[in-house]
Amino acid sequence: MSKLTHLAAVLCIAAASMSAQTFQTAVTFNEANGAVPTDVLVQGTDGNLYGTTQYGGKNDFGTVFRLSLSGTLTTLYSFCSQSQCVDGSLPDAGLVQGTDGNFYGTTFWGGTQNQGTIFKITPSGALTTLYSFCPVGNCPDGDNPHASLIQAPDGDFYGTTAGGGVINHGEIFRITPNGKFTPLYSFCSLANCADGSSPEGALLYANGSLYGTTSTGGGATNAGTVFQLTSSGLTTLYSFCSLAKCADGEYPYAGLIRGSDGNFYGTTAGTAPNTLGTIFRITPSGTVTTLYSFCSLANCTDGEFPYAGLVLGTDGNFYGTTKIGGPNTNTNSCPFGCGTFFQFTSSGTLNTLYDFCSVVTCTDGAQPVAGVVETSGGTFYGTTSNGGTCTARVGGCGTIFAWSPNVTLAPKLTPTSLNFFNQAIDTTSTPKTVSIKNINTGNAILDITSIRLTGNSDFTITANNCGTTLLAGHTCTVSVTFSPTVLGAESATLNIADNAPGSPQTVPITGTGVAQALVSPTSLTWLQQKVGKISNPKNVILTNNLPTTLTGISAKATQPFAVSSSTCGTTLASKTSCTISVTFTPTVKGTVTGTLTVTDSANNSPQTVSLTGTGD
Repeated sequence: MSKLTHLAAVLCIAAASMSAQTFQTAVTFNEANGAVPTDVLVQGTDGNLYGTTQYGGKNDFGTVFRLSLSGTLTTLYSFCSQSQCVDGSLPDAGLVQGTDGNFYGTTFWGGTQNQGTIFKITPSGALTTLYSFCPVGNCPDGDNPHASLIQAPDGDFYGTTAGGGVINHGEIFRITPNGKFTPLYSFCSLANCADGSSPEGALLYANGSLYGTTSTGGGATNAGTVFQLTSSGLTTLYSFCSLAKCADGEYPYAGLIRGSDGNFYGTTAGTAPNTLGTIFRITPSGTVTTLYSFCSLANCTDGEFPYAGLVLGTDGNFYGTTKIGGPNTNTNSCPFGCGTFFQFTSSGTLNTLYDFCSVVTCTDGAQPVAGVVETSGGTFYGTTSNGGTCTARVGGCGTIFAWSPNVTLAPKLTPTSLNFFNQAIDTTSTPKTVSIKNINTGNAILDITSIRLTGNSDFTITANNCGTTLLAGHTCTVSVTFSPTVLGAESATLNIADNAPGSPQTVPITGTGVAQALVSPTSLTWLQQKVGKISNPKNVILTNNLPTTLTGISAKATQPFAVSSSTCGTTLASKTSCTISVTFTPTVKGTVTGTLTVTDSANNSPQTVSLTGTGD
């Protein structure tokens, strides 16, 4: 049976969870370029992604494809291009790149006996069939491989078949890059298949041994195993469903990964009504700890049936998918729930990063059977087996999706700087506003970690409606005021920390603290004025820098100087000026001094002007 056939036999529930940062549908398969991808992608040494589809292509028996990170999909090979599909058909597994630069994989059907093949394909698409399963009756070498190959340090490739083998319950094998095939272990060699049955996940090489899972077998519970294979033979490290109601999980379809702590991590798919999937840790000696049980939230909003395994991200967290669950259903693509993409943190928290079929008719994909791969740039890529825009199949032809914790484009900030100009001491300006627009598209969500001011504390954020996330195309605003406490120029910076390039985004802010009321000039001088004769008037400008009316204005000059006229009155409107005229009438020869005193409601009242005159 293929992966999808297995899934059809599982009864499940649905519903789901959270948000993404940047989710994009990179490719929608359309039959011609492939259909129904069911295993994880691999990034080649050239930076491109490589993978398989189970169906589609020229003959509708599957493809090998290349995807550039810019989004260009190239079909490298269409299976069943040879008579009677001796080149293989229905590749259920993904690829592995060998040290020789070529890619190696398996097909579920096809080959000389129609029981599957092992193949090599160059990055340009030249395919060589290395081995056809079941060359003799009863397939003692195995048949119908589900899992990807791995290349061990010895340079050979290792894999499993779900069927065949001496007991017809699956096989572990080795094959050289040149095609020399060696069976290593036939499952169900022990009574009640205590050693496991039907391995469907890829092997893992660690500590000089091969580690893996079987989807069934393991004794009376028949719920699957974790095993270790050495040159001395196979050891069953753990049999699932060893606890009441299978609280430790059942039916691990995926392989293991090794954590940074030296332990192994994996998933069990589960089956209703006992379990709906788990994430587990197992030590090299076989102690299992269930880290998370799916469908722990109401209506299984955290997802269910994790068919695929985990990947360890560069951030130390685990990432994976659930085949069903999530808040969305679709009659054709995912009647029992459309699946989720999740993060499982090192502290044990599960975060749903994306719920599939969040777009009408599931054009964003549905039911991810495969796990994800993190590229060297930090973006995760995965596939969905259903959904997309293809109508050639009832449930869709599947998609390739990309998810990143970062968005591609920095937000647009308007304006790019703020200037409050002159602001009276001990007053607060009218707010000035910066708009923040997420100019990305699709499901690119701007995560705003913080918005804060650095620099002079006389600038203050008085309003912020941004929140922690900003959808693509949406805008939020931040308002800032200036309340100077000192005279002179001041500055600050508005910092927006986010998941965009160049974070934090910055807006420089300036302003100048000025006195509440100003007189200008601050000194007047009369030269050689005839004794007893009134001089021509000299003017002093009084400016109100307050945001309110200046009141209680009066002006008085000491003799022999005098206020001859004034346009000020007793009040002066905000941000306006008036004129005070002063004359000099000397009574004696020689130089005399005096003062013009302006009294008002400003906190720097009185304002003074130095007066100097010389009698002649």
